[in-house]
Amino acid sequence: GVAFTYGAFPEALVGSGIVCAMHTLIPQLARQPADITIQRGRCAWGELWLARTPQGICQLEFILDGDASAAESALERHWPGSSLVASRDPVNLDALLHGPCSLHVHGTSFQHRVWAALLAIPRGQTRSYGDIAAAIGQPSACRAVGSAVGRNPVAILIPCHRVLAANHRIGGF
Repeated sequence: GVAFTYGAFPEALVGSGIVCAMHTLIPQLARQPADITIQRGRCAWGELWLARTPQGICQLEFILDGDASAAESALERHWPGSSLVASRDPVNLDALLHGPCSLHVHGTSFQHRVWAALLAIPRGQTRSYGDIAAAIGQPSACRAVGSAVGRNPVAILIPCHRVLAANHRIGGF
């Protein structure tokens, strides 16, 4: 497993995952094949495309014009050699947003630390890239935090939309 140490985050370590708010973040550092189930669905913001390993959701994206090729390419890059199975069950975004779920996301140790910090931001609140950098113990890593925020593989489940630039505007990362 991977050991994580954080400053003043309101999360508890549980097994190999990190519990933040209602979601459990299960780190995946190496690119390894997995059995992945694909689901699609609709919500107020458009069409959703979700990929799930047996350990949890590994990718969630909004799809434009019904074309999931970019999402599929990203999945193949992060989970090479995986077997993909389409599910007939639609994505239930409301259940994902308001109930607990496991997030089995591929990324670096740094990205996992940033994503855990994002999960610790309470609903209705925002943080700056600098706040996140300080929270993970690397206060000079604002641009790297922005890059990690931009590489969030599970759209709104890890709330990257709660992070703003220091001037309280949407950043360009």
